[in-house]
Amino acid sequence: MNTIKLHYQNALIESSEIQKYTHHLQQEINNLHTALDKRYDDPHASINLISDQDMITRVKKTTQEKQSLNPRYIIVIGIGGSNLGT
Repeated sequence: MNTIKLHYQNALIESSEIQKYTHHLQQEINNLHTALDKRYDDPHASINLISDQDMITRVKKTTQEKQSLNPRYIIVIGIGGSNLGT
């Protein structure tokens, strides 16, 4: 299992304050572990994007193909409230 570490030393929050929410944090850590195991079949799936070399390669290839068309405008539709899609 991959290790997920939370670093909050420079967060300007006292460790005692962090400790109050440990059970909530642990549940989120468990959710992230589940997402790592399920790949993209989980609401927390974006955690997999940083290490998905196949996806990165496909995105770079698609980008090169589209740039070769010399587009004048790029219109992004349907990404909802997140800019992650862009």
